[in-house]
Formats: sequence, C-alpha cells, structure tokens
Amino acid sequence: FLRAPVYVAETDQAAREEPEESIMYFYRYLGERLVDSATRSGVRAVEDRAARGGRLQTITYDEALRDKIIVGSPERVTDRLMGLQETLGLDGILCEMNCGTKIPHEKVMKSLQLLCEKVKPRFH
Repeated sequence: FLRAPVYVAETDQAAREEPEESIMYFYRYLGERLVDSATRSGVRAVEDRAARGGRLQTITYDEALRDKIIVGSPERVTDRLMGLQETLGLDGILCEMNCGTKIPHEKVMKSLQLLCEKVKPRFH
C-alpha cells in the first residue's frame, strides 16, 4: 500500500489550483513539527530529522506535485496510479483526501466522488 495525498477534479487546472493552499500548509506544518521534535532530548538522528523538516518547510508546490502528491483530472490520476502500480507493484492506496484540512468539504466530497466513479473502476 501507498499513503499519499490525492485530489481529483474535473480538469487538471482545477485539481492543481483547488488544493494548493491546503497542501502547502500541510508540508510547512509537518516540517515545523519535524524540526521541533529534533530539538527534544533523546531524539536520534537529530540532524537528519531537522534537515527533513527544513526541506519540507521550503518545498515548492511544483515539487510536491511532481514527487509527493497525486492530483489531476480522473484521467491523469488514473495514469499516475497505474504508473505507480507498475513501478512499485502496489496493490492499494490510502488516499489522504484533505491533506492540510483546508479544502472545503464540498470539494473534498466531489473529489472522492470522481475518484470512486471515474478512477477506481479502472483498477481490479
């Protein structure tokens, strides 16, 4: 299984724009928590954790789109998941539908509907 932020919209442009604020908030928050936890006593690999946290705080949205999240039209999301399935041998995905918690509920529900109705049927 793969755990990843996923957002599906009718068009690639909408899928790129709608979750941006929420996703960037998530990565900055996660980065802050990693840096903070690296300063606590007894933490192993402090430098590595602090470096990962610093990197997440400065990640660009384009980098997140390329390397960390799955967003797009149903066709693009299907293609991306099929590629990951082939490359990694995945047999499932745990979708984070509102990564960062800032996407409005109705948009999350529409994304989930598109995922279930237009993406999922392409997989066995």
